[in-house]
Amino acid sequence: MMVERVFSSLEEKKAFDKRKAKEISVWVCARLGGHIEITHLLEANEITHFELVRIFEIHFKTTPIQWIRKQKALLAQGMPLYEFVEDLQPDKTPEPYIPINLRKK
Repeated sequence: MMVERVFSSLEEKKAFDKRKAKEISVWVCARLGGHIEITHLLEANEITHFELVRIFEIHFKTTPIQWIRKQKALLAQGMPLYEFVEDLQPDKTPEPYIPINLRKK
């Protein structure tokens, strides 16, 4: 079980998240032809589930499963893969992105 990381600054955290987002997208795109388990994704990238969700909220603007499904659909259509969004959030992070189906009514 991985332990949540503690960062000495916001810049250090953002740099870690950005690096991991790029590593995750490369890892996933290299394995789109097969079955991708979230547990394998976590182990291969040495991150916690919380970190994975946070990275996807910030850099991919979606959930891990939705992004993987979209990449598989793009691959099947012969379209380019790999959507990476630079961190556009200000230093004071607003409300986190919560998918509509998970929001409280």
